[in-house]
Amino acid sequence: MNKYLKWFTRVVWVGIIFNLAVAVPSILTPQLLNITFGLGPEYSDVWLRNVGMLLLSMCLFYGVAAHAPLRFPAYSWLVAASRLIAAVFWLYMMRVTSYPGVMFQFFLADCAFGVALAVLLQLGMPPESRISLANLKRCASDFAAFLKAKWRLKSVRVGLAVLLVVGAAVGYVLWDNLLRARPDIAYASPEEHWKYGAIGLSNESRVPLYVWKALPRMFPEKLPGPGGYASFGLIVEEGK
Repeated sequence: MNKYLKWFTRVVWVGIIFNLAVAVPSILTPQLLNITFGLGPEYSDVWLRNVGMLLLSMCLFYGVAAHAPLRFPAYSWLVAASRLIAAVFWLYMMRVTSYPGVMFQFFLADCAFGVALAVLLQLGMPPESRISLANLKRCASDFAAFLKAKWRLKSVRVGLAVLLVVGAAVGYVLWDNLLRARPDIAYASPEEHWKYGAIGLSNESRVPLYVWKALPRMFPEKLPGPGGYASFGLIVEEGK
C-alpha cells in the first residue's frame, strides 16, 4: 500500500470517528444533541435515533474500505462518493430548513472528507482503478454487455414488465390521492357552498383529503375527545 492509500485509510478512520461523535449522542441522548445544535422540536427523538443508527451502519461500511482499500477499488470509491452525495444533501437542506448554519457545518465536513478521499484515491490507486476517460469507457462497455446478457433471459424481461406495471399502478394511486389537483366542487346552493366549499387557499396550502381523513384515526390521543374533528366543536353532518 503506497503513502496515498495509507493516508486514505487514516482519513476514513477520522471520518468514522466524526460519524460516531454524532451517532452515539443521537441514539443515547437525542435531546442533548438537539440542544447542542440548537435544533427545533420537529427533530424528534425517534428521527434523531434513526439518524444515529444509519450513521453506525455507514461506519461499518467505511471500515471495510479503510481496512483494505485495494481489495475492492469500486467499494473504496463509493466511500468518497457517499461523502460527496451527503454534501449535496446538506447543501439542499441549507435552502429548505430553518437551520442553515447547522446544515452548513455538516456540509463542510462531508465535502472536505469527500474531496480529500477522492484525491487520495486518484493518486494512490493503480492506473486501471483511477477515474479516467478510458476507464469510464471500459466500465460503460462492460455495463452495456452485462445488460445485454441479462436482457436475453426471459425471466428478466417478465420481471421488468411486472415491475413497470406495479410501479405505474402504485404511482397513479399516490398521484391520484396526494398530488392530483381537482377543480373545486360546484355546490347546488350558496348555503352548501358556504358550509363545504373551498375558502380560496392555493393547492400548495391544502391538506390532501386522504391525509385529512386519516389523521384523526391515526392519532386519536391528540384530540380533545371522541368523534374525530367533531371533538373540536366542528359541526359534522352525516354523509358530508
